[in-house]
Amino acid sequence: MTKTGTGDHPCFSLDAAQRFARLHLPVAPACNIRCAYCNRKFDCVNESRPGVTSAILSPGEAVERYREVKAMYPNLRIVGVAGPGDALANPAETFATFRGIRAIDREIDFCFSTNGVELVRHLDEIRAIGIRYITMTINSRRLDVARILYTRAQDGDAHLRGPDAARFVLKRQEEALDALQGLGIHLKINTIYIPGVNDAEIGEIVRYVKEKGAAIANIMPFIPTPGTWFENFPMVSHETLAKVQAKMAEVLPMMRHCRQCRADAVGNVLNERPVFVRNDKVTELPDCARGASGRPETGERLRFAVASGNGYLVDLHFGHALDLLVYDATGTSITFVERREVGKYCPGPDACEDPEDRMRRVAEKLSDCHGLLAMRIGDSPRRALERRGVTVTMTCNRIEDAIREVYAAIARRRAHA
Repeated sequence: MTKTGTGDHPCFSLDAAQRFARLHLPVAPACNIRCAYCNRKFDCVNESRPGVTSAILSPGEAVERYREVKAMYPNLRIVGVAGPGDALANPAETFATFRGIRAIDREIDFCFSTNGVELVRHLDEIRAIGIRYITMTINSRRLDVARILYTRAQDGDAHLRGPDAARFVLKRQEEALDALQGLGIHLKINTIYIPGVNDAEIGEIVRYVKEKGAAIANIMPFIPTPGTWFENFPMVSHETLAKVQAKMAEVLPMMRHCRQCRADAVGNVLNERPVFVRNDKVTELPDCARGASGRPETGERLRFAVASGNGYLVDLHFGHALDLLVYDATGTSITFVERREVGKYCPGPDACEDPEDRMRRVAEKLSDCHGLLAMRIGDSPRRALERRGVTVTMTCNRIEDAIREVYAAIARRRAHA
């Protein structure tokens, strides 16, 4: 594996996430292990998380879907298989999809996500097709933890349970990591942070995969999912996750703009657009469902500027932000608009620009925004923006959650005005 050349993949680079589109094709319903936190759904339009899709596509349907999406998104750079099961537990469907697309497009890049259990077995096919990006989920390297996370595993016709299943998964994952080294394949490691389960070994995992040649790591918050062993477990707080990611970034580059997207995601990573099948036609999920509300779009459209360094959390001081992420929101949807350069409001003690002129320049950049979200902001710029009608909020929440809260507050205030 190499640590260069990852700049075109939206999951390996925040810059690429702003510039390029990706397409997930849900052709892989089966999985070869049973994770205690996972509940796959094949006909769901109301959830946005891994393991969920609104339809399972055949390889032929997937190729046609690629044609449609490529016409809609000229900046499409990556086609991936991310479930809703494991890509390599469905090798015939996964590789037939990639080969079908390769026959009509020699330039597109492929990726897939896997637990790594079947990777070595299919390595020749992976190299023959020219797959350059792989995401592997590794949630533990300790047997006592892995036996909690992986309750069952399949090894050919053998069905393993308990410690045997956990031991099998750990062994196969290490073999996969070793086999990938030196092949020029870019590897991202996903690790789901589950408080009280694997939180004590996050650093151990990151250092381990770095030694094995991973290019980037993605520490993801656990999502409590009904119907699983962990449905009542707590999520990690945004503040704790941000601190862990920052500390681990000293060891290995971190993906901090992950949206934990569906198996049928389309478009920009920051603006997921699933697909579904209706009357045998593959089409795009309507906007109302993209907001995971199941309701038609309602409410006034408001624009928000967000100070974020990772594209996931509101985690920057307003005065330190070179640019802001801009979103449009209604009562049922949130859509990424652009990354907008504003220039630092606090450039340092040697800055020559008058503070009032600097504030006027920044305010002009935000003249179309109804709200600003930042981790911190000084009293002077806060008051200046509020005088211009911008609602200023300090938070360290997930971007979408923070926007929903502020949108609701503005809506209530306007309703009672």
